[in-house]
Amino acid sequence: MRAAASLLVLLSLAACANSARLEREAYLTQFVGQTEEDVVREMGVPARIIDTAGRRFLAYVERRTDYVRPVPMFSPFMRGSAINSVRLDEMVERSCETTFEIDTGKVRGVRMHGRVGAGGEGQQNEQ
Repeated sequence: MRAAASLLVLLSLAACANSARLEREAYLTQFVGQTEEDVVREMGVPARIIDTAGRRFLAYVERRTDYVRPVPMFSPFMRGSAINSVRLDEMVERSCETTFEIDTGKVRGVRMHGRVGAGGEGQQNEQ
């Protein structure tokens, strides 16, 4: 029964992460067709600007450190309590880079790499 409950929790967390990812993609996709100035006005100054082959790439980097509480370990050999509470929180560093491709002053595509909170890797939206 506990395994089923744990699986249900994990599935709902995954659905939440996918939902957040889809919301982020929808937000970023709105910039396709907009001007470079619109992106900078909304997103702020990019971490990097790369000019190559007549195109410009604006890279935004988001980093976050989370402390994840491990799943309690159950042991029939523990005295008094079945929960092993000796395990410590785990520090997880996450980063995500969002890159806008600019051609003739307009956003032609958006690409995300890594994970911050939304999950997934390497999505690309172009028009």
